[in-house]
Amino acid sequence: MTIIRLIFVLLGLMIFGESYAQQVLPKGENPIIKKKAPDKKPGSSSGLSINAGLGVANYFGDLMQYNRLFSQSGFAFGVGVSYPLSNRFSTRLDIGAQQVKAADSKNKGSQYKARNLSFKSSVYDMSVSLDFNLINIDKHGFSPYVSAGVGAMIFNPTAEDISGNKQKLRELGTEGQGLAGYPGMYKKASFIVPLGLGVKIAAGNNVTLSLDFNYRITGTDYLDDVSTSGYPDKTLLDARNPLTARFTWRGNEVGGEAYPANLSLPRGNPANKDGYYTTRFKVAYSFAKKKKEKTPASVIVVNKPKEADRDYDGVPDAVDKCPDVKGSTENNGCPFAFVEGGELTAVSPDSMTYRIYFDFDRSLLLTEAFKTLKGIVGLLEADNSLKINITGHSDNLGTSSASMQLSADRANITRDYFLSYNVPADKITTAHYGETRPVDKEQQWRNRRVEITIIKK
Repeated sequence: MTIIRLIFVLLGLMIFGESYAQQVLPKGENPIIKKKAPDKKPGSSSGLSINAGLGVANYFGDLMQYNRLFSQSGFAFGVGVSYPLSNRFSTRLDIGAQQVKAADSKNKGSQYKARNLSFKSSVYDMSVSLDFNLINIDKHGFSPYVSAGVGAMIFNPTAEDISGNKQKLRELGTEGQGLAGYPGMYKKASFIVPLGLGVKIAAGNNVTLSLDFNYRITGTDYLDDVSTSGYPDKTLLDARNPLTARFTWRGNEVGGEAYPANLSLPRGNPANKDGYYTTRFKVAYSFAKKKKEKTPASVIVVNKPKEADRDYDGVPDAVDKCPDVKGSTENNGCPFAFVEGGELTAVSPDSMTYRIYFDFDRSLLLTEAFKTLKGIVGLLEADNSLKINITGHSDNLGTSSASMQLSADRANITRDYFLSYNVPADKITTAHYGETRPVDKEQQWRNRRVEITIIKK
């Protein structure tokens, strides 16, 4: 089926593009580093959201030849709820109502045009899917995404006679259903496997816009009431209901032949199941509130004869980066130069400790760590008396042995970064402690870290 192949090709291209993008670093960056956004940090959004979408629905099957995309469209409407599992993955429940339709008379060049069949069907479906955002939408404001899931649908194909009267096709048994020697009545329900792709755009105020294309693989070949490769005996059809044959073959309505004498003529293709797809513009609203990371407020001392300086180093506490340890004005109040943008966690007269973070279950250096690491490289190059001690740590979400190995990997890749900038190996020591030295029992992301202590000889 060309449509399904097209979906898989597009999915493959999108996933390959994301994978390739993660391997390509900005100009001037070291090739040992792979950048990836953190899985969760304060400032990212989470929580239940609702969505509604409107668009068009199209059908693929025995009455739609040559896979004409978006041909003979009907309406499509859907509502749903979703919940993010991380800034990349979310799960969602979708409920849809759509109309699919097709007619041989509108298929130019179709080999089946002489049969003159047509159908319409309202389709109601419900599915559960997993979405994967190819990039971090919280960080970039938009993201292509792919999705896959499982669900169920109900349908009931109908057709109109030449007078415009609507007839339910399943009740007629147009392929001999229910007669001796013919299959039984088909079910009006089926499982579906929805495969989707699209793009989401964060519109602000907890609103997200998206354009969603979703193809449903189905388990039925009777969405259009056409399946078998031949025609049932007209005598048997007329004996049960004279109306049935008029909807089994309708070529005579457009000046064609009467009911086929050759019953082996192909009516449909039972080897291919029917499917349908929707293209919808969707609006989603999230009930979650944005969590803002707390940062120390700037201290402004007004109308005081003397500014506070608790370490008596001549640098006021309001601007002192190390207010509890005596430093110098040149070093922003620290014992030696302060790395701008770095998270300074401990200071003593002869050492300063910085902290960088890692993704869950990963040991790859993140973009947020570059400024701190480069700053430390600059300090080491400027002062030959400095050494560094690197310690790796992990959260408690895995086994002790796995956490210990992960903390070692984090320490090692940080060491490799400094070695790649020609920092002498004898100036670097490393250690790893797994989950044994947590700094926060509530926010586990703070425990996925490496601490780099700069030490004077």
